[in-house]
Amino acid sequence: MNTTELKGKTVAELREEAKTLGITGISSMKKDALVDAIGSHSGGQSSSASGGAKSTDATQPTDKAGIKKRIRELKAEKAQAVSERDTKRARGCTKEIHDHKRMLRKLLREAG
Repeated sequence: MNTTELKGKTVAELREEAKTLGITGISSMKKDALVDAIGSHSGGQSSSASGGAKSTDATQPTDKAGIKKRIRELKAEKAQAVSERDTKRARGCTKEIHDHKRMLRKLLREAG
């Protein structure tokens, strides 16, 4: 299922889909996070309505160093967006930074 089809569904429908796929932590996820989780679980490319702040690569970093590198890149992109007064892009970067920090915490919890 592609991202546009997923975005057309309600949060309840997305949670049901995530539940059938065995994705955990869905009750606290917002719509964009559900779309990303289902898309990555299904092997599809995930993208968010965050104003183009998401990376264009089909793969998200899964190691500690890769996630930290992406956070640094996003912070630089956010600073540029703020200086250009592009609030939509800055907000998108902030959301993606938050998502990556969550991934990092989850990775560290699972490792140790």
